[in-house]
Amino acid sequence: MMWNTMLKAVAVRGENSEGKAASLYAEMLQSQLQPNSRTFGKLLAASAKAGDEKAAVKWLGEMARRQFQPSTLNYNELIDAAAKSHSLASAEFWFGKMALLRLLP
Repeated sequence: MMWNTMLKAVAVRGENSEGKAASLYAEMLQSQLQPNSRTFGKLLAASAKAGDEKAAVKWLGEMARRQFQPSTLNYNELIDAAAKSHSLASAEFWFGKMALLRLLP
């Protein structure tokens, strides 16, 4: 099964309000497949589209736990999720984190 493609579809359609992306991720792991950096990009995009900052932060943590380095795009997704959840302070925090890591928005 093409897991990243399915995760992208969830993100594009904004269907993550019921945790669809998390369910697909769990199924992927049960299938003995390992995520890659693109997998986490799709999970972050799905969270951002749904305005679910809490889920986006969770995926960033899982990404780090699996030793993937977040990219500028990943941080932009976090900022987007924070903005859509009306959390200016969080958006500013993630923007500042990007600056500390010398990542350009």
